[in-house]
Amino acid sequence: MKDTTAVAQFAVIRDEKSEFLFSEGVPAYILAWTTTPWTLPSNTALCVGPNIDYVRVLSFNPYTGQPALYVVAQALVNAHFNPKAADVAFEDYKPGDKLVPFKVLDGVMKGSELTGISYEQLIPWFNPGEGAFKVIPGDYVTTEDGTGIVHIAPTFGADDAKVARAAGVPGLQVVDRNGDLQAQVDLRGRFFCVEDLDPEYAAANMAPEYAEWAGRYVKNAYDATLAVTDAYASHRNCLYIISTHIVEVGPALSEKCGNVQFRFLPTQMDGTRLVYPYKLAEGISADRHGMTIIKNEKILDIIRGEVINESEI
Repeated sequence: MKDTTAVAQFAVIRDEKSEFLFSEGVPAYILAWTTTPWTLPSNTALCVGPNIDYVRVLSFNPYTGQPALYVVAQALVNAHFNPKAADVAFEDYKPGDKLVPFKVLDGVMKGSELTGISYEQLIPWFNPGEGAFKVIPGDYVTTEDGTGIVHIAPTFGADDAKVARAAGVPGLQVVDRNGDLQAQVDLRGRFFCVEDLDPEYAAANMAPEYAEWAGRYVKNAYDATLAVTDAYASHRNCLYIISTHIVEVGPALSEKCGNVQFRFLPTQMDGTRLVYPYKLAEGISADRHGMTIIKNEKILDIIRGEVINESEI
């Protein structure tokens, strides 16, 4: 399974800083791109290229059918708004139409003009604290793909943590029963279980609707792997090789499919360095490479602000 890229729309908070974005009496949104949609609940910032040109596009919200303004890199307008719809009259549009009319409004803005603008939290499950949910600058943002605006989740990635810390933006972390800070996604790849959270922290910072999602795997690979493998296992006298990184599905497959065998590529440690022997072993791996990589890249140190110089990373 691999991640699917996604574009999310973040509602701009109208105030003195953002007033220049608003026009036509409609709400304004920032279109941000991500290659890891499962990290969107942990979003705390949006990153723009300081010298990239951005424009406002008047169109319709594809979810509500209502008029809306969208901020996107000028070079990527046609990647998100169908050029065939440029000549469609706004008054002719009906919700559900394949061609959604749009108009690029006058004025080009540099990313540096957008920094500091605040927006509404996309998925308000937890309160990350002061300084979150604003536009920040990042020299690594490009217009090669996406929207020219990058979703930032500081608890998942060194680049995200670095630009967020430089702008004073906190990462979204939860507090477990031991009083330790944890990412919103646990080591098994699930949204942190409510029963594993510190009760006082949960009462003060957790939205009630989070309970419905707590404990769910953040990617759909678990259910898909179980369903596909179970279907293949019903065929006798056949050999299938199915690759998956979801080790938690193993016990369920063992119960449902008596003719499934498990093999994995083990990992050996040379000090703190990962070494791969490239020889299959029997069973299901208990390795957790993620935390080793996080430690090697000093991501937690970056989040805590303990890494000061780039040379230390």
